[in-house]
Amino acid sequence: MGTKSAIRAARKAQRRRGLTRSMQSQVKNSVAQAHQLLDTDNAGSAAAVQEALRVLDRASGKGIIHPNTAGRHKSSLVRGLNLKAAAK
Repeated sequence: MGTKSAIRAARKAQRRRGLTRSMQSQVKNSVAQAHQLLDTDNAGSAAAVQEALRVLDRASGKGIIHPNTAGRHKSSLVRGLNLKAAAK
């Protein structure tokens, strides 16, 4: 079976894995939704971008994703938002 400490460690790892997967999914969904709204010229795109930026900052702060990855996604979203605003 394993030692008591190994069982506890496995339980903790499983809990952490679940939280990490959940946060990764939230990041992917919010970024994808923001990009989709930017592409369709939807009125709620600015709010979606703000939400995605918040989720990216939170995930990179917790070490779920690399800070450079978060920065790359944030840059892409803000650039899209600025291009959309300039086109109007």
